[in-house]
Amino acid sequence: MGIIGTSAFRSNMRIMGEAVEHAAAQVVRAGADLAARHVEAPTLGALAEADRAASMRVLILSTDFGGGHDAIANALRAELLTRHPGVAVEVTNGLQIGNPAVHKALRGMYEAQITHLPESYGAAYALATKRSTSRVLEWTLSNATHDGLSTFIAERDPDVVVSTFPTITGTLGRMRREGELSVPAIATLIDSNPHSMWTAPGIDQHVVLNPADAARVARFGTAAAPVPVQAVRPPVDPRSFAVVDRNAVRTQFGLPHDRPVVLVSGGSWGLGMPDAELRALADASPAHIAVATGRNTASFAHLSSTFSADQVTPIGFTSEMPALLAAVDGVVTNSGGLTTYESFARQRPVVIYRPLPGHGRDGAAALHTDGLATYASTQSAATGAIQRIVSGNDADILSRAQRARSLFDQGDFMSDVVVSHARTRTAPFTSSAAVAS
Repeated sequence: MGIIGTSAFRSNMRIMGEAVEHAAAQVVRAGADLAARHVEAPTLGALAEADRAASMRVLILSTDFGGGHDAIANALRAELLTRHPGVAVEVTNGLQIGNPAVHKALRGMYEAQITHLPESYGAAYALATKRSTSRVLEWTLSNATHDGLSTFIAERDPDVVVSTFPTITGTLGRMRREGELSVPAIATLIDSNPHSMWTAPGIDQHVVLNPADAARVARFGTAAAPVPVQAVRPPVDPRSFAVVDRNAVRTQFGLPHDRPVVLVSGGSWGLGMPDAELRALADASPAHIAVATGRNTASFAHLSSTFSADQVTPIGFTSEMPALLAAVDGVVTNSGGLTTYESFARQRPVVIYRPLPGHGRDGAAALHTDGLATYASTQSAATGAIQRIVSGNDADILSRAQRARSLFDQGDFMSDVVVSHARTRTAPFTSSAAVAS
């Protein structure tokens, strides 16, 4: 039995009912205020829209391989709640729900490879993304995660499901193809120049954050079965557009006020660069280097004891990244993930250096080709890019930052795409796993 008839379901319905009443009251009060000022009041259609939003449920399935998948999921959640008040949004680890053992094994292998043997990850990536291999892998992982996801989705009974991870996307696509999932499924493609496993037949819409990726994704389809793909405004933390006091933020993070600051980021796992390379970057320009170590406390302690505070400032995990990005002059990162897009939103120049083999390098090269970021494939290239950032007048660096910022001024918001698909729901979803049992 699903959640129908349970106390949790009745409680949720009561809460949603209260939310509808609250939204209606807000519209009525707003209407009275507007009328007093001789402005046209909201129509009954606006009130109906509020009712629909208050009863809409969005399920976002992510996973914790690094921080990028969860980061984009939470950014989408924030955008949904900001642009569509009343929508119920749940973000959860879809791979762990689908199959805890598979999640544990794949995550452990991924972390070990990128931490200790990154080139081995590149070799595994090359093998896994071959057309013949990828289809077998997709089928295997879909079988392994199908029942868990099917049961969970039936219990949640959402109006739309969003995936931020390829394995989950493959399983949802299969469920849609086989008629098991009656609600739309949307796949979020985080990487630029994504590999084919980011897409799946049956998915109602694939969304990309870099407009140039729409054509790259389309190549995975055929004339008879094209891949539905759309570029959207990248969902980022809403605070990425807030005005901040740069000096106050620098004081908060212990950064100097009297010279440029470049932020080096290795993602939420704090994947750092060798000391010699970091020292070379610090020595080659007048910029102070701030290093975001994420949740890697060992890296934080190492940097604190190895480098002069006058040259390098380690910064542990922070929820204030949007403010920090506003206070620095440029960013050096190892991926094209959410930190890159939040840097774009702040119009900060981005240099991608030491990306992971495989999808990391492919994505970095694409962002460089598309004129959004600078891919530095060597230490000297990274040093040169930082010097150009610090100069403040390099035409190429400035034009890339400006072009990247323009991504947020064109196209649909991803939250609007999600909500529009949620309204095409056909019928309540019934888990095939539950039926079989």
